[in-house]
Amino acid sequence: MKFQKSKLRKFFEVATWITIPTVTAASIGGAIYYVVKNSRSIQKEFFSVSQFKEEAKKIRLNPEVFGSLEASDLYEDFKNRQAKAKQIVDDYIKKYPQIDWNKIIKQNIPKHARVLNFGNKKESHKKIINNLPKSFDTHEYLKSKIQVELDFQKTKYLDFRFTNIEKIENDKTKLRIEYKVFLNYEYASGDFEPKSKRYTKASKYYYTNSEVVTFYSNDLKIYNGSKFATQWQENKTEVETIIRKLNENNKSIDKQIQQLEEKIKEENTNQEQLRKKIEQLKENKKKVFISSDFYNQIFEWFKKTIDKTDAYSDNYKKEDGFVIEPYTTTYSNNNLPYILWNPTKGLNELTIKFIFVKKDAPKKDEIKSYPKAIIFTLDNV
Repeated sequence: MKFQKSKLRKFFEVATWITIPTVTAASIGGAIYYVVKNSRSIQKEFFSVSQFKEEAKKIRLNPEVFGSLEASDLYEDFKNRQAKAKQIVDDYIKKYPQIDWNKIIKQNIPKHARVLNFGNKKESHKKIINNLPKSFDTHEYLKSKIQVELDFQKTKYLDFRFTNIEKIENDKTKLRIEYKVFLNYEYASGDFEPKSKRYTKASKYYYTNSEVVTFYSNDLKIYNGSKFATQWQENKTEVETIIRKLNENNKSIDKQIQQLEEKIKEENTNQEQLRKKIEQLKENKKKVFISSDFYNQIFEWFKKTIDKTDAYSDNYKKEDGFVIEPYTTTYSNNNLPYILWNPTKGLNELTIKFIFVKKDAPKKDEIKSYPKAIIFTLDNV
């Protein structure tokens, strides 16, 4: 009987080891760590401070935002929402002076707050603290508006957060977007530091940066039911023909490249000369959709289509003397192209950047809109 009891105890000890793993195992060299979370082993990637900084510095914001928002409108809305949220928090705090709110707000962790005169009201005070309205969340506000060039792996190991918006002096089309980056300890590990320092400015794994973003809005009359929308199937044929011809030209270049590559395999051929021809053909192919001729053709089609469908913005009417101009270096201080053709993975997106200008005004008093942009998806190319 004693033998059976010992055997049974041994069985439970083994079962416990198998079903409830509690050990954290480290790989040789300390580069990868394994932890158990919800009965599931998670591999943690180790980042030194220098590795973290190097990866954080690679993060970039998309420098251009296309949509209905203008930079000045976004800034005003951001500040209004921020002020409103702060007022709600301030009003709530004033209602309960018996709470030491300074410590709560500083730590932002209600369970660590010191409550004055608890007495028999301890539970009610806890409820007051837990019901403190949330502060304005800049990251939540901006994450659907600003695109971040952050791949899945970086998202997993780096904790990225938007923190603020600032105006750019003398330029109402741009905003400076500020952000911070921490190490995501759920999937990554680093050099030791107290938990109290993690996700704070005092952390070794803390990085801040800011970038300037340009906003392009679109207030053309292209909504459902408009003349532009009604005639779209007919009007898009011309631009699709332009792009289709260029695509056919590129296919012809591909065929020439293939023939030359086959010829290289033959004996008694001047391989160096053939390779130069191949490289030149590849360069010619790259230039097809970034040539001034292509830009001019596309913009002429766009301008003509907006004209004949009366799609001008109500704010910049044709009858008031406004014309549509390409958003080139004439109006912009950057050299980014005003026409973009993106066929990647079948997207077939044509982006056109433009601006409304009142031409009858003297140059120094020239009236113009903020930069605008529109994206067309084409299918028959």
